[in-house]
Amino acid sequence: MAQRFRYLPQLELEPLWHCHQQETRLNARQEELYRRWQEGRTGFPIVDAASRCLLATGGWHELNFRSRAIHASFLTNLCGIDWRYGALHYMRHLLDGDCPIDHYQWAMQAGVTTGGGQQSGGEWGGQGAWTRIYHPGQLAVDRCDPQGVFVRRWLPELADLTNDQLGQPPAMADYPPPMLDYTSARADRLAWLQQRRQGWSRGGFSAMPSDVTPFGASRIPGSCLDWCQERHPALFPEGLDPGSLDREQQAALESWFMGGRTPAERPRSSRRQRNSTMQQLELFGGERGD
Repeated sequence: MAQRFRYLPQLELEPLWHCHQQETRLNARQEELYRRWQEGRTGFPIVDAASRCLLATGGWHELNFRSRAIHASFLTNLCGIDWRYGALHYMRHLLDGDCPIDHYQWAMQAGVTTGGGQQSGGEWGGQGAWTRIYHPGQLAVDRCDPQGVFVRRWLPELADLTNDQLGQPPAMADYPPPMLDYTSARADRLAWLQQRRQGWSRGGFSAMPSDVTPFGASRIPGSCLDWCQERHPALFPEGLDPGSLDREQQAALESWFMGGRTPAERPRSSRRQRNSTMQQLELFGGERGD
């Protein structure tokens, strides 16, 4: 079956949109945040439960879409860490990991699959794109784990807390305090994304990179890189040059990523009433609503 994948950049190497290029190396502070996120020591129980579940089980059964989304949003949007570090960690531990799906989902949760939005008057600019950043505190627990089954399973040190304490535990000797402030971290991320999107223009796709060494290879001892250094055409077909497209072709290519709507439109969600039993199933089964 013919695929369109050759028109995409290697997402683990280049962002979909050129305006989202960024420095990928982590500073000392970010390395510490990354380690604590990996190990489940962030001080946010819903995030830490997801971290420990992933390491212990590979996440295929209990780590559903919503819990993965909260987990990814925390690292990228609140810690400000390049989403590819999170995707790398998932690919090393996730039993049901699928790089083409998971990498794009990680980039989407980080807000970097959207270039810009449509402004008043029909003009396109960089500020209209909508961004979802999940609240990792009590709100997430109330919506996704109201009875605390998931959190208590993976954080037994919190087993004696009441349900309304599981999102923001009191000071405890054996559980860390929150490692960041949600409100300020969210504001910083939104400002960062807005600044990046100011550089967005129609047709601003990234080109295929010349170096296809996998992201994070230097962090994994014994990485085998012969396959990517040979650049066999069957594995790496020649990419499309975005700069060669006319306006009509650019619009056609963009339509593959906009889902029939402009990036500025916020998806509608159903706010139907749900009982706590139905909600409790959300971290163990399919996603229900927001």
